[in-house]
Amino acid sequence: MFGRAPLAVSARCYHARAHGRRKDNCQFVCEDDPDGMPLLTADGTPFLRVNGIQTQSESYICLVREMAELVAMGIRHLRLMPQSVDMVAVAETFRACLDGKIDSEEALAQLSETCAQTRFSNGLFHRVAGHRMVAGSMPVS
Repeated sequence: MFGRAPLAVSARCYHARAHGRRKDNCQFVCEDDPDGMPLLTADGTPFLRVNGIQTQSESYICLVREMAELVAMGIRHLRLMPQSVDMVAVAETFRACLDGKIDSEEALAQLSETCAQTRFSNGLFHRVAGHRMVAGSMPVS
């Protein structure tokens, strides 16, 4: 799994409302924020993203380190959620790791370079706070 995690869906489009528009006449304002509109805490720290009616994680979930475990659990398909990064490079990195051409640490390093502006997380998989990166730390951009 890779990309901003969908956390909730609302009947209201907060993205449209933030731009002074109604949901049924939003003129697709979400297209102006391809990775979602950032939501900040009171002190200005990025917290979540809103994309249309969907609330998403601020960080990209990145389970490249957990792929061997996922395969051992019987998982046969991984979802790479499109983001405004080089998704061809992301897919090639995951494929190379799955095929054993690179190990998960090299894959993580390549993904970090491709997605230099975004933090990664894997906390949900490890049953801790979802925004955390467990089993090593990611370079902070």
